[in-house]
Amino acid sequence: MRAALLVLVVALFAGCPGPAIQDAGTDGGSSDSDAGADAGTDAGVVQRDLDVAVVKLTRAGVLDTTFGAGGKTVVDLGQATGGARDTVYSLDVDAMGRVVLFGSTKAATGSDTDRFVTRLTTTGAVDTTFATNGTFRVVGAGTSDNQRHGLVQSDGKILSAGYTSLPTGAIQADGGVQSANAIVLVRLDSAGVADTTFGTAGVVSINPFPPTGTATLWGMCEAYAAVQQSSGRYVTGGYGRVAASGPVDVASIRLENNGMRETTWNTTGAITIDLIGADERARHVSVLADDRIVFAGSGTPLTGNIDALVAIRSVDGAADTTFGTGGTKLYSFGRNDEAFWSSAVGPGGMSVAVAGYRVGAANTATENDDGVLAIIPVSMGAPAEFAEAVPMSDGTHDRFFGVAWDGMQVVAAGFVREGSDTQFAVARFNQDGTRDTTFGTNGVVKVNVTVGGGTEEVARWVKVLSDGSILLAGPTEH
Repeated sequence: MRAALLVLVVALFAGCPGPAIQDAGTDGGSSDSDAGADAGTDAGVVQRDLDVAVVKLTRAGVLDTTFGAGGKTVVDLGQATGGARDTVYSLDVDAMGRVVLFGSTKAATGSDTDRFVTRLTTTGAVDTTFATNGTFRVVGAGTSDNQRHGLVQSDGKILSAGYTSLPTGAIQADGGVQSANAIVLVRLDSAGVADTTFGTAGVVSINPFPPTGTATLWGMCEAYAAVQQSSGRYVTGGYGRVAASGPVDVASIRLENNGMRETTWNTTGAITIDLIGADERARHVSVLADDRIVFAGSGTPLTGNIDALVAIRSVDGAADTTFGTGGTKLYSFGRNDEAFWSSAVGPGGMSVAVAGYRVGAANTATENDDGVLAIIPVSMGAPAEFAEAVPMSDGTHDRFFGVAWDGMQVVAAGFVREGSDTQFAVARFNQDGTRDTTFGTNGVVKVNVTVGGGTEEVARWVKVLSDGSILLAGPTEH
């Protein structure tokens, strides 16, 4: 396994001419709070170490004590250094019920972050038969590798989506070598070994925006998720820009199953969605039963105003003109900063659920952050659309980051902040948007993974199992 890991390092970083210059204008480099994954949850607080937490609930919303320690498993992948801490972005479950986690951790050496894939047994223990002692790492040579969502395929293979700042070879005005964020996908087999039938040693890195016209510098592109169409091809969802700097647009490419770029996607080989020349971002992507693609994120209809966004594309990337305006629809929830962060396709492919948050402009008890939810019909005969703010609390901050279906109901997960403490939170909704009051307390369950742990404890993803039990994953402070 160690040899396979070294091959991945070569595939990603061989030939890097000098230190990377981090591309700006993405997460943390933009002025809008949509650019920050957990903005508002830990502002002004000294950062402490983070671990990866997984929680299992019964369908009724009670901790499942057969999993981990009292329904909770905490995985520590290493001590934090500065901002390089353990975090998890999503999870999936394989055919045997084992839990696969996708996230980032501090590099073994240096202060950058490495991508990881970790597998747990059905009872919540680290599965040491997977990769090396249960964890596969992509090690970067001093450059942070940013993992986002991942998936377990029906054949058991595992795909990880994310992005890394890589040298382009272009020379900047200051004489330095430009680095720009590029899409990086990694595929493993079911044992956690790099799949050498995919890309180079299991890795594909692509920046689809080379210099154009008189420009000499590259643009950038990030993948927040990737899905697989029935053809076996992969479609990414994220954001990027054609120029070296400036606003970003929703961006997507398509790859063959072996990782080769597929150039007929949207006829040009790439999708970009731009409304008024400001920022548009996809934070998640789903595939419908007919292979149409759904992007969920945010868009800017007016300067200073960010709305939640959904865009639907055909099997080959063309805009689905039956949806919204030219295939794109914005959702306003009464605030000037809103975004969807997740999407999930309902039973029979009739509807899509998307969840996220709206930011409280006043940031007070009378206007705080709230979760938002939309249930969108995408097929004939589906129930009418629902799209509203659905706060889990009346006087405190709450947000959604993950969403899943439980039969004809929708489960959304994120956090609720109570005083200085933030807790995992999950709510279950009927298809008309009302809360299922048989779940937890008035339709909401809160879990304090680390009691008194501090302000950064966020359920980043949710998965509903076939028996209705619920898995939550996210970072927790200690």
